[in-house]
Amino acid sequence: MKKLFNHTKRPDRNWEEDVQDGYDWDEEQDGEEYYADDEEYTGEEDGGEYYADDEEYTGEEGGEEYYADDEEYTGDEDGGEYYADDEEYTGDEDGEEYYADSEEYTGDEDGEEYYADDEEYTGDENGEEYYADDEEYIGDEDGEEYYADDEEYYADDDMAPARGGKGKKSKKQGGNKIAAIWTKFLNMSTMDRIMTATGVAVLILAIVTGSVYASARMVDHQVSEFVSVGSQLDGIQMIGEQGMLAVADAKLAKIAAANAVDDENEEQKEYDEAEYTNGGTVELELVSVQKDLKIKFTNKKSGKLISNVPFSVTITDPKGKTDTWTDDDMDGIIYKKGITPGNYTVAVNTLTDEKYKDYTLPTGTQKVEVRKDIAYKKVDVANEIKKESEVNAAKEDTMKNDTVVESILEDTVQWVESKKLPPTYREVTKDTVVNPEKQTAYNGRFLRIANEKISITVGETRQLNPPAGATVVSWSSDNAAVASVNNGVVTGVKAGGPVTITCTYTEAGSATPTPTPTSTPTPTPTPETTPTAPETTPTTPETTPTTPAPGETTGTPTGGTGEDGSSSGESQSVGGGSLPTAYAQVGSTQKTFTWEVTVTEVQKPTAVLEPASLNVEAGKEATAQVKVTNFTGATYKITANSNDKAATAAVDANGKITVKGVAAGDAKITVTVTMGTEIKPLDLAVKVTNGIKITLDKTAVTVYPKSTAAVTASVSGSGTITADSGDKNIATVAVSGKTITVTGVKKGTATITVTYKEGSAEAKATFTVTVAGDVNPREDTKTPLKDTSGRQLYVSIGDNQYRAAAYADYYTATKFFLMEEARYTGWQTLDGKVYFFKADGSKVTGEQVIQGAKYNFASDGSLVVGSGTMGIDVSKWNGSIDWNAVKNSGVNYVIIRVGYRGSSQGALIEDPKFKTNIKGATAAGLKVGVYFFTQAVDEVEAVQEASMVLDRISGYKISYPVFLDVEGSGGRGDAIDSATRTAVCKAFCNTIKNAGYTPGVYANKTWLTSKMDAGALSGYKIWLAQYAKTPTYTGRYDLWQYRSDGKVSGISGKVDLNISYLGY
Repeated sequence: MKKLFNHTKRPDRNWEEDVQDGYDWDEEQDGEEYYADDEEYTGEEDGGEYYADDEEYTGEEGGEEYYADDEEYTGDEDGGEYYADDEEYTGDEDGEEYYADSEEYTGDEDGEEYYADDEEYTGDENGEEYYADDEEYIGDEDGEEYYADDEEYYADDDMAPARGGKGKKSKKQGGNKIAAIWTKFLNMSTMDRIMTATGVAVLILAIVTGSVYASARMVDHQVSEFVSVGSQLDGIQMIGEQGMLAVADAKLAKIAAANAVDDENEEQKEYDEAEYTNGGTVELELVSVQKDLKIKFTNKKSGKLISNVPFSVTITDPKGKTDTWTDDDMDGIIYKKGITPGNYTVAVNTLTDEKYKDYTLPTGTQKVEVRKDIAYKKVDVANEIKKESEVNAAKEDTMKNDTVVESILEDTVQWVESKKLPPTYREVTKDTVVNPEKQTAYNGRFLRIANEKISITVGETRQLNPPAGATVVSWSSDNAAVASVNNGVVTGVKAGGPVTITCTYTEAGSATPTPTPTSTPTPTPTPETTPTAPETTPTTPETTPTTPAPGETTGTPTGGTGEDGSSSGESQSVGGGSLPTAYAQVGSTQKTFTWEVTVTEVQKPTAVLEPASLNVEAGKEATAQVKVTNFTGATYKITANSNDKAATAAVDANGKITVKGVAAGDAKITVTVTMGTEIKPLDLAVKVTNGIKITLDKTAVTVYPKSTAAVTASVSGSGTITADSGDKNIATVAVSGKTITVTGVKKGTATITVTYKEGSAEAKATFTVTVAGDVNPREDTKTPLKDTSGRQLYVSIGDNQYRAAAYADYYTATKFFLMEEARYTGWQTLDGKVYFFKADGSKVTGEQVIQGAKYNFASDGSLVVGSGTMGIDVSKWNGSIDWNAVKNSGVNYVIIRVGYRGSSQGALIEDPKFKTNIKGATAAGLKVGVYFFTQAVDEVEAVQEASMVLDRISGYKISYPVFLDVEGSGGRGDAIDSATRTAVCKAFCNTIKNAGYTPGVYANKTWLTSKMDAGALSGYKIWLAQYAKTPTYTGRYDLWQYRSDGKVSGISGKVDLNISYLGY
């Protein structure tokens, strides 16, 4: 069991050092041999042999034999026997008995007692006490105290942290300890001694009971199978299991933490270096780039390399000469360089060792051509790419900072972080707020009363005329699907409405437009289909509108009708005063004029009488009007009169009926209207009275649900007045004296009939009530309250906090506020344009230097295209990145490191942040390019590096070039000469180019001028690194990395800043 958990007396190796230094466990140490093939091991330890094949082990150590088959074990160690059946064990070791039943153990080893209950252990070993609770141990070792919690140890000589293990005391010390305990027991009070004795008795009883139970379990399960070592840990409840596993987990966690660089949320592709399966079908991968041959042994099922197996092949070269190549380091790859080009045959040699019997090797020979010239095409390196956790990153990921800072342009504008500042609010006067009750409602939204209302049919066009002297800026429709407008011509598209058509115009020297609300019908219903040039709306200066002056239309009074046919009055809205029928934005050079357009289907002609009844005094006249819709050119004729002794009537060509009272009485006069083929008779009820009459001061009122309006009646005498609503579901009515009060119920229109009686004589008058909207504005807490310019208003809720105002706030709030335009700082991308805002939120314009780079901004603050585009490049060293913040800060593109070749070992290694970075940048909408940090020493390795890049970027959108990063590292790549380095660059770029991407080379000025032939790289993009006010490099370059200590929102530390002249 001690071997199982590596609890031996031999010194511990430094785990971290072994992992980081790439410790080769295959080599022979202290005479011990170790062969690892997934789960197989053979070794020799003090004369003992160990063979592990999946689940089987035999060994001899000190005369002890050990056989493990699934779940069964027997051994003799110094006369002790060991039987393991799932959870039970018995043994005799130096006189010690051991019984394990799931969680319980008792033993006596040199006078030591041991009790384990899952996680707890107490014992005395040579006078030493041991308590284990998961991860905690307390002991006294030669005057030293030991506390273990994961990996910490303190010695009481100086209490300094130290690494150490459990030791043993001499028996003399143990005896002294026992004597001290006995003395302490004798010095206890009587009650304490009784309690202690009772506890010991209970403990002994538990030991006996556990021993009996363990023995019985041993007999029942003696033939059970013993699972493999890994299964034991998962399936057996072992003594101290939790504590041992916790310590082991903590150790491994520290190793992983030491080798990983912020690998959180990574979705690493599982390309492990080695395949640790015991057996399987072996496949060969034969790859040649140029005068080389790489033979890879892979598992057919997983595609991964098979390591720790001594593969060998027999090679026949083009001249027929044979040779044997072996995988000496057993990494699953045999690689030979500098061999003669031509056709080779490869045959895999048989594995003679019995332990490799489960491998199925390829039979026969395979042919491969060793290439003379490089094809510059991708080769398969996927199973050779390592994760950073598999290597010593500190030794492999190196770089020399040899790009010096030559000079820096002095910033003309201080860089500030990109933020959206909290909004500010400006108080406005209430007279700039539109009274909701002065508006009409339609389909749940409130609209201003239009300057003019018109109705057209589907397909009909109408020319709209703006106010006289207006210079039109633009025309707009708030619902072009119903009624569209083009240069003032409105066209009915489909039935619906009302639709608001708005004309925005300017008028010099006038604050209030003079409307010319005459619309000219256009007989031809053909809409204009060819639009004019797009209309533009110039930027409106931010000004405080002055008080609007809604016009009030007071037309020819058409008040309630009386017995004598007279009428008076005007329209009214809730709260008194006239309903506004005109509106124009004032306080600005821009004004608006609106039309409310209703589109109807083409319908049959109709005719109605208004009013349908008349009251007239004897000897006087009254009139009624026939109104025809959907037809022009109707003819009218009086065809009947039920009582010409009471009244006579005549009708003119326009449908006006004139009734003359003759004597008191009732009459029904019929007028027949001919509308083409449609003929309709209309009956006019006439009541002739002897001097009684009633008139109303209004013919129409508008209310809202639960709101009221009043109409005043004028009568000829002192009779009684009553009123009736034609639709009580729309509005109700009440009379008090001569005042008729209507109350809105729900949206709609109703006719109110007012009757005046004097004795048996009566006279009637009518008016209409329109209930606008389903909600009373005074109770409407949802509909946004806006100012006369249509901007949302806000009300204060205290502590500099504001909320959007609703209609109801108009009647309760005392102050109203406008939210100022959003304010920003730093780089911002707004509506597709890039700006830089100072700390005070103002935009910069003109030529500016920001973080050492010069930019040109237009008069509106937008970055001038052509002055270069800002971008960054990132790798694991930049940590976790908020890509949305990066995008909003004005960054246009990012170049992400895919990986690097190790500086010392030359392995291909993926950047642990690559996948996270490329996914985040793409999702944020940034243009994405990539780069690879090279350590290639020849063209073949350059092709391999390009192949790794192509493998990793497959499936991602790459919209910027793919660069080879060529700079100093202190590694293997620094030693090659200029010609070789140039060839490396060309090999990489050609391979990338042949795969369909745009290749490029990154280097600083020194390397471009002295360590490679930059002129030979004319076919590729050049990314120059030079930290200066202006580049002094005389060669061509497409991107300029001008500093490495930049700041960008979304990245916590420094970042490389670049200017791109690619034009995209």
